Amino acid sequence: MKDSLFSLGITLMIGLIVAGYLISDGIKAVKLANRYVTVKGLSEKTVQATMAAWNISFTSHGDTFESAISKNKTDQEMLVKYLKDAGLPDKDIEVGTPRVQQDHYIKEGKSIAQYQIQHSILIKSKDVALVKSITGRSSEILQLGIALSGWDAPNYYFTQLNTIKPDMIAQATVNARKAAEKFAQDSQSKVGNIRKARQGPFSFHGVARGMSETQQIEKVVRVVITTDYFLID
Repeated sequence: MKDSLFSLGITLMIGLIVAGYLISDGIKAVKLANRYVTVKGLSEKTVQATMAAWNISFTSHGDTFESAISKNKTDQEMLVKYLKDAGLPDKDIEVGTPRVQQDHYIKEGKSIAQYQIQHSILIKSKDVALVKSITGRSSEILQLGIALSGWDAPNYYFTQLNTIKPDMIAQATVNARKAAEKFAQDSQSKVGNIRKARQGPFSFHGVARGMSETQQIEKVVRVVITTDYFLID
C-alpha cells in the first residue's frame, strides 16, 4: 500500500514538473511571438529606357474623295521613307488605319465639300536614342508638305525589369535588416528570425520633376520590402 502511494506521489510530482516546464515554455513562446518589430527596406536603381513608342498623326485633304485618298497615299509613302532614311527598320514602323471625314466650307455662296483623312504611324523601337533624335526634326517632315496633326513626345519604357528584380529585392531585404538592428540596439535587444515579409510593387519614377515618367529616358525603379523581425533579449 505504501509502495503504491509512493509511486503515485512520484508520478504526480513528475507530471507537475513536466506541466510546469510546458507552461513556462509556452509563456516564453507567447512572449517571443508578441515581441517583434516591423521595418521597411527600400531599394532604388536608376535605369535607362529600353523601348520607345511614338505615334505620329497627319492629315491629308482633298476636294474630292479620290484626291484626298491620293494625297494620303503620297503623304504616307513620304513619311515612311523619311523614317527609314533616318535609320528605322520596317519592323519598327506600323501604319495605322485611315479615317475619312467629309467637311463643307462656303465659297462664293456655295457649299463646297472637302475630304479629310486622318492617319497615323506608330513607331516601336529599341533604338531609344534614334527615336529621340528624330523627334527633334519635325520641321523636316513639314518641309515635305505633310500636315502633322499630332507630334506628341514619345513614351519611353524599361522592359528588362526581371533582370534587376532579384538584386533589388536582396538589397531591400538587407536595408530592412539594418533598420531592425538599429531598433534592436536602441531597445537593448537582438534581431531574431523573420516573422513575416511582404514585398510591395515595383514602381517607376522620372528623374526630372514636372515631366511624365514615360516621357523620360532616365528612370528610377523602386521597391519596398516590409518585414517583421522577432526581438530577442
